[in-house]
Amino acid sequence: VPISQGDWGKIGLQDKAIGEKGAIDCMCRSILHVTEPEVMEQIFNEMNRISEVGARLIIDVANPDKGHYKKLRESHQAIMEARGIKTRERVAYDSPDETHFMTRYYYNAAEIKKFAEGSGYKLIKENYVPLNNGYGDENIYFVFEKDADVVLPQESPQSAEITQLPEQTEADDFSQAA
Repeated sequence: VPISQGDWGKIGLQDKAIGEKGAIDCMCRSILHVTEPEVMEQIFNEMNRISEVGARLIIDVANPDKGHYKKLRESHQAIMEARGIKTRERVAYDSPDETHFMTRYYYNAAEIKKFAEGSGYKLIKENYVPLNNGYGDENIYFVFEKDADVVLPQESPQSAEITQLPEQTEADDFSQAA
């Protein structure tokens, strides 16, 4: 099985490189760092570009409403509100090692489905799986099948519908924090 690493918005594979019986398996913990809906659209559009109709797209994301992820989001929200800083609802700023900090946006199941369906995929299966990590975390697994070739314009109504939350603020981007 070929494994590829690269920029999700420009994978580098030829158009329709993934055949109708093929699959793209995205271990999506890294999409938590994609805080702009326009970039998420580019990612899903790129998946559409490189796959033929019938190809599968397999995605997993953390359930933002369970366990450690829910607590992390709520804690970040409370800190920002206490400081009088308006931020988007599912944004968090954290560190896996207390040294390297990052901004994350926790997409929910409805948003992932909307991105996929807006990019020519239909939902085949959605499964919620508790993680045995002691925190009450849960993963959401999706299997989509490409059913249409779709190319969305750069600025599309799809992202406007998904982001009915406040625009990203400087407070959401801590990448420049000391």
